[in-house]
Amino acid sequence: MAGLMMLPTSDGLNLLKQNIKENLKYAVLLDSEKQEIKKYEFFSIYYDRNRVLTALFEVPVDENLTTPMKYLRVVNEKDAVISEGETPEITFVKGIGGVQTIKFAVSGEAGEIVFKANDYITKVEFDELYLPVVTALTTRITQLENILIEKGVIDG
Repeated sequence: MAGLMMLPTSDGLNLLKQNIKENLKYAVLLDSEKQEIKKYEFFSIYYDRNRVLTALFEVPVDENLTTPMKYLRVVNEKDAVISEGETPEITFVKGIGGVQTIKFAVSGEAGEIVFKANDYITKVEFDELYLPVVTALTTRITQLENILIEKGVIDG
């Protein structure tokens, strides 16, 4: 599933402004009748390079959910709804799943990590937070090397 853009409810926006880490707690998969299929805890919350609040949760690849998801709800610890939106219909059967990305229309400082539950970074986090910096540094080093080669300071 591609990253979903979700608009917070008015109550959700007030909760987000209070304390993001405490209020973005769970992603709840809902069926077409908006009945809960499964609830997953967010393991990483950060602002992406475009300063959009991004939250990640993981649907284990070995999990076999037989009910199709049609809606996604984001709730806090007390199950207060932060955001809810319709999704493409998908069934997370065994072999389907992995890291899921949700983006909220709440801006902050790019690259700011709000919450991280584990020591490693996921591919999504790497692509959004670190790859642009590594790419920019590599480009700059190449440019500097070319200048030094042109001036005869180093051999190419």
